[in-house]
This record gives sequence, structure tokens and C-alpha cells, in this order.
Amino acid sequence: MTTKTEPELAVTACPDCGHRIALKGRAELGRRLTCLHCGAELKVTGTEPLKVARAFSQ
Repeated sequence: MTTKTEPELAVTACPDCGHRIALKGRAELGRRLTCLHCGAELKVTGTEPLKVARAFSQ
């Protein structure tokens, strides 16, 4: 019998709006993403635990 494993989720909060951000699989430093709640452009700055920061300063 084979079991299907779910991909791991790394979870953090958007630094702008506080909305929950979850990444499937392995988080890589420098990976860019967008907060689906407020549209902030972010980049991964830490992997364990997951940390994100603004990709561009204003």
C-alpha cells in the first residue's frame, strides 16, 4: 500500500498587512513572491523559520 505524502508548508505573515503566507515545498533564499491579500512584492530572507521582507524598498 502506498501513501501519498503532502508537501510541507512553510508559513509566515506578510510584513505589510499581516496576512498569512504559506509556501508549498522548500523555501529558497531570495525567492520572490506576492502577498495575495495586499499585493506587496516580497522575497524570502530566512528559511527556518520562514521569513519574508519587502522585495523593493520605497
